[in-house]
Amino acid sequence: MNFPFEGLTSGSKFGTAVGIIMFMLVIGGAFGIVMRTGTVDNGILALIRHTRGNEVLFIPVLFVLFSLGAPYLAWAKKRSPLRLSLPR
Repeated sequence: MNFPFEGLTSGSKFGTAVGIIMFMLVIGGAFGIVMRTGTVDNGILALIRHTRGNEVLFIPVLFVLFSLGAPYLAWAKKRSPLRLSLPR
């Protein structure tokens, strides 16, 4: 019954598979929470409202926000939900 923990700590070749599976479950849950709360979508919509009439500024503002956020707020891997919400 303790297979996930044993797989993560044993160091066997099956341990890496369990680690990847657990990682995917955690990431999937995090994406589910982010998408259900709609925080990324609401933030993008607010940015669109503020740049109305100046659509040329939308992409540069996103670049600046993520370039400032990456080193200081550890956003390097947190920008993935943005990729999921932009094509909609």
